[in-house]
Amino acid sequence: MPSCDILVVGNGIGACTAALSMHEPGHREVWIVAPTWIGDDSSSLSPGLLHSYHELTAMADLSSPAPEVYRAWAEEAGEDIGLRKTGMLVVADAELAPRVLGRGPRLRPYGLSAEELDHAGLARREGRGRYPEGSAGLWLEDASLLDPRRTIDVLTRLAVSRGVRLIQGERTLRLLRDRDRVLGIETSKGAIHAGWTILSCDEAIDRLIPQLVRHGLTDCQRPYDLLQPPADFGEEIPILWHERTGVTWRPLPGGWIRRNGWVWEDGEESDPLLPGLERATSWGRGTWRCYRGRDSRPLVGPLPGAGGALVSCGFGPRDFDFAPTAGSFLRRWTEGESAPGGMAPVLDPRRFVTAVGDGEDFIAED
Repeated sequence: MPSCDILVVGNGIGACTAALSMHEPGHREVWIVAPTWIGDDSSSLSPGLLHSYHELTAMADLSSPAPEVYRAWAEEAGEDIGLRKTGMLVVADAELAPRVLGRGPRLRPYGLSAEELDHAGLARREGRGRYPEGSAGLWLEDASLLDPRRTIDVLTRLAVSRGVRLIQGERTLRLLRDRDRVLGIETSKGAIHAGWTILSCDEAIDRLIPQLVRHGLTDCQRPYDLLQPPADFGEEIPILWHERTGVTWRPLPGGWIRRNGWVWEDGEESDPLLPGLERATSWGRGTWRCYRGRDSRPLVGPLPGAGGALVSCGFGPRDFDFAPTAGSFLRRWTEGESAPGGMAPVLDPRRFVTAVGDGEDFIAED
């Protein structure tokens, strides 16, 4: 029966970063099992934001290492992943302005630049906007973005070049167990044993760990629209976030703009911030589906009630932001640390055990 030291199940950025974080040539053998193929995952549809805005300011501690980690991996691979610093402008209407402006001082201890802007300051920073009277904003200079699909492709090839084994097209049917320990997985093409099994695939987690999904995760449906602004729209815009509507605009290569979080069923066709986009050409629309932790924190750490298994999920729209730090936490769990420091304890999936109740199993029955 094939076996390895670390078995990572997933198609997206979480699986790539976990494998890259844990592989050690000649020391630990790491495999990635992709149920379909690498990139066939919500990660490839992600906004690809780094250092982006978050309701829980402390989450900045998780995202702050991401740009440098991706830059180092891209340099090692010798390839461009579209990583660039654009800055992010968070706009809030008058009633939300105090809450937004109050986050500036809380972000700075995490090494992030945050400039508070009044109504006039918004216009100076991004003059094409349409800002409600009394509105205010926060300018996050450190915000960056990358090309999601390109990044997954490059990092996968980097992992393989380091010695990580990639197995694609093997669907995970069940977890192999010996009482309270996970020994690996049963796939559509046979069983694979592993010292550690890491689940970083929403589809597999949904089927194999239903209680964790029920009590710890929220299903997110994020629509997006690809727009080409009219010729007179001007230069590339920064990342824009409208606090009231939850709509994000981010620039794409070739002059395109991606609009995320648009609620089309409301029937509102005009953009609340950028009137110039009302004349944009729409290339296509879609829906980006992902999971987010119910308490707005991802789930990274031991699978409740089962040794030998870790989960990495619940990132929501922050998958690229959080994945590198999550990979480092997963590595420390596999190296025997009972409680990695930093944010690791508050991301531990076992925080949801009390919601399930004593004696109830998180893992689906065979």
